[in-house]
Amino acid sequence: MTYKEFQQDCLKKICNRNTFISKQCEKKSKIKLCFKKYNLGLEKNRIKKENQIIKQHQYQQKKIQQVNKEIERKRELYYLGILDNIYDVTVDEKLIEVYNIVDKRDNFQCVVWNNILTLEEQKFILENFYESFSYYGKILDHAHIESISKNPEKKYDINNIIVMSRFFHVRFDSYENLITGEFCDKNYRGNIQKILKEYINNRRKIN
Repeated sequence: MTYKEFQQDCLKKICNRNTFISKQCEKKSKIKLCFKKYNLGLEKNRIKKENQIIKQHQYQQKKIQQVNKEIERKRELYYLGILDNIYDVTVDEKLIEVYNIVDKRDNFQCVVWNNILTLEEQKFILENFYESFSYYGKILDHAHIESISKNPEKKYDINNIIVMSRFFHVRFDSYENLITGEFCDKNYRGNIQKILKEYINNRRKIN
């Protein structure tokens, strides 16, 4: 609103500030003062609304982050086999029990890195996949040697589960060479499965 429009309203006894109307409202000095206060009020309201929008946006972002965090957590549990799907709210207590047994048997270490690979193979991975391995090599999963989608009865079989870092777990499930990352055939995968089962049998003899 312009000063002229504000002045005309004042002379018509229309108060845009919604305050008490008196004869003083017709004076130029009073009108100028009111117009200044009117604009200050508009500015305060504008700032207040902007702050409300910012707070609302921050609240929404916080809720989105919480939801995303929960989804990521459920994806992690789903990947580990503890949840049947990311929308599931129940936790497979039996599987957690089995995982605890496997963890102790495998000394809470990646079996592939600590028991299967040679020093030359470890060196190759560090030289060629250092960045990826330095991150995913620290994340420990529980890998099923034989797929539970094809062998659901082996889901809780401790002789079918080993501790494996995410780096090798992804390659193993994707039918990739554990060392080079190249796609492998069934013979290679079958050989790896055989080696992993032999490791488990040896651990059983020790224990």
